[in-house]
Amino acid sequence: MRALVPILSLKEDNEAFISELEKYKEIILLFSLDAKSMKETFGVEAEHIGEGTKFLERLKLKLETKGKRVFDVVEWGDIIRNIKSIAILRNVDVVAIKEQKSKAFQNFIKELKKEIPNVKILIF
Repeated sequence: MRALVPILSLKEDNEAFISELEKYKEIILLFSLDAKSMKETFGVEAEHIGEGTKFLERLKLKLETKGKRVFDVVEWGDIIRNIKSIAILRNVDVVAIKEQKSKAFQNFIKELKKEIPNVKILIF
């Protein structure tokens, strides 16, 4: 099974979230940068590109040491559009997302489910 993991909070490297990913054979990590996309409410701001790419490499290494095939993708643009595109192109089974407690996050999940109704969205 193949999972797409969008990096939304830079908290996706905690052990509980990583253990949820262990059931997937292949994991695609997506770091999407958009300076104007909901930066005040959640997600990763474009100004944090260096921090985000270092985080991506650390998370990739953690998953690879657990025997997973891991691919990392850095994209500019709208996060939902990027998730949708990669989910379709890479034929993912699930999009696994680290839960956040905010109204903006809930709205993001609703919109994502509308955009990719045939892909399972898991929130941990």
